[in-house]
Amino acid sequence: MFSCEETIKIKTEKSEKDVLDDVENALQRIGNVSLTGLGHFSISTGEYADAFTDVTIEGNIRSHGEGYTLTLAARIQPTLLDWVFGICFFPLGFALFFVPVTKKTNIASKFESVAMELR
Repeated sequence: MFSCEETIKIKTEKSEKDVLDDVENALQRIGNVSLTGLGHFSISTGEYADAFTDVTIEGNIRSHGEGYTLTLAARIQPTLLDWVFGICFFPLGFALFFVPVTKKTNIASKFESVAMELR
C-alpha cells in the first residue's frame, strides 16, 4: 500500500568486500542485514513490523564503472487486523491507517541517513 525507494550512487575505489562491509554497517541502523548473495539483501523489520503493519525492506548493490549503486526498497502494508479495526470502528478505527504512513516516513528518513553516510 505504501512504499519508498532510495537509489544511492557510491563513488569509490574500494574493493567490493570493503564496500559491502561499509553498506552492511550503514544498514545496521535500519535492522539486521542478511546478504543473500549476488549483491541482494534483506533487512529484518522487527522495529517497524507489528500487529497492524507488515514491513518488507530489501535491496541490492551493483558495481558499475565509477563505483556502486545501492538500491533500497521498503513496502509497508496494513495487516488484516488493521483493516478489521478500521472498518468495524469507522471512523475512529480509520486512524490506525496512519500508523503505516508514519512508519513509511521513519524508514524513508533512515534511508536518507544511510545515503548521506555512504556518499
